[in-house]
Amino acid sequence: MSGRENVRFVARIYGQNVREVLDFVEDFSELGDYLDAPIKTYSSGMMARLAFGLSMAVLFDR
Repeated sequence: MSGRENVRFVARIYGQNVREVLDFVEDFSELGDYLDAPIKTYSSGMMARLAFGLSMAVLFDR
């Protein structure tokens, strides 16, 4: 899965607005075109920025 697909997947699981979550993660992570690359190609820093942005965008305690 790409980073973008991963963000969409998690947003849907938690019932969040996919567009809002994706916009936030795109801005926060600053991954640019790499968001469309498979996450298996990400460096550890890229993976951390994606995961941290996603954790800030999704309200997990709902």
